[in-house]
Amino acid sequence: MLISAMVGMLVLSLVLSSVNSYISARISIYVNNDIQAGIFEKIMDARWRELSTYPSGDLLNRVSELRWMQGIDHVNIKLIGGRYS
Repeated sequence: MLISAMVGMLVLSLVLSSVNSYISARISIYVNNDIQAGIFEKIMDARWRELSTYPSGDLLNRVSELRWMQGIDHVNIKLIGGRYS
């Protein structure tokens, strides 16, 4: 009786773990696709004539600054999250 209950709990645990992994993967794919679609829309709707008035080096520096700032935010979130977990 005890062994069958343990086997049943093991099977239930495996099923729930698989469902959890499946749902997590689906959500991750959905979020990734949504972000990519948003970026694609921004690129397609960009006012390229206005951007062409800036030197290409200026635009590249702005993008590099944004990536640098995002990296700092990512590190800060990890530090704060690690401190309060």
